[in-house]
Amino acid sequence: MPEKISLKLDTLPVELIYRILDHLDALVILCSLQNINTRMNAIITSYQPFQAFATLDVGQRRLSYERFDWANIIRYNTTLTTMIFCKNNLDDRAIANLVRGLEHNSTLISFDLSYNRIKTAGARDIATVLKYNQTLETLNLSQNKIGIAGAISLAIVLKHNTTLTKLDIKSNSCGDEGEQLVTDALQRTTYYHSLQTRTSLNARCQIPNQQEFEHLVEILNKEDEFTTLYLHYVYFSKATQLIANTIQNNTTLTALSIEQSYINDDQMNHLANALMLNKTLKTLCLAKNDIGKAGVKHLATTVLQCNTTLQELDIASNRIGDAGAQHLANALKLNTVRSDFCSYIICTYT
Repeated sequence: MPEKISLKLDTLPVELIYRILDHLDALVILCSLQNINTRMNAIITSYQPFQAFATLDVGQRRLSYERFDWANIIRYNTTLTTMIFCKNNLDDRAIANLVRGLEHNSTLISFDLSYNRIKTAGARDIATVLKYNQTLETLNLSQNKIGIAGAISLAIVLKHNTTLTKLDIKSNSCGDEGEQLVTDALQRTTYYHSLQTRTSLNARCQIPNQQEFEHLVEILNKEDEFTTLYLHYVYFSKATQLIANTIQNNTTLTALSIEQSYINDDQMNHLANALMLNKTLKTLCLAKNDIGKAGVKHLATTVLQCNTTLQELDIASNRIGDAGAQHLANALKLNTVRSDFCSYIICTYT
């Protein structure tokens, strides 16, 4: 019997490989043949029909991110300028694998990831690679669930990325504030101002769960961009403790508002202890919470007696009563460094 000869595709003559490629879909070439070895990459790159392959549209194909090495496909491809991955049911894990290649890609100018399942973690992975990508001009993330923390991550990275001019985050559970923050950041000339004045977070509709709130706190701990933070309706477990841990060592926040969040006396104690160490906060609003006389007493005795930076305190609509108000009055008498402090206190109570 004649001996069987086994040939590998990458060992065949170039012209024969070209004929084989003539019968293959561009997506098959990209996903199955590219990056096999240096010779095969050179042949594919010189293959004329592939040189014209500038747009990859795999929308609604539900491609497996585990089956294909998308990171390396994106990293080493030199022909594609547009990639469309809309409606592929991509979650944060898939996005982490997919976007790694963007860090080193030098040809893509448009990337569409709309209508997927990207949440805050995925948005943060995208933000990380955008620090290094210098060619992408348009990014579509609409119809995902990146949340307010994801929007903030993307806005922050735009100070490092100078080429991205269009970033669509519509319908992402980040509210008008999140969308406006990114819009302002894209203008870049108003970027820093927008971070100072537009970080007004409505927790009821924009921070739907504990995990996203933890993402937000992590951002605050790492970034030094924020001077004003408004949090309303924060009902999550240990939320006040997380905030306290953040402001304890924060050196940029000058205004903090935590309204209608059911802050009780024990949680007030955590905040008061943190405020003793904070040296920059000038305005604090704790209105419409559940602070009683014990909580306000701790605030008065630990903070107000010796504080040198806090200028405005709003604890309206709490349960401090006459006794709590007296604690505040006594503390102000002992505060010898803020003679004008009492004119800034808003203290209606029940």
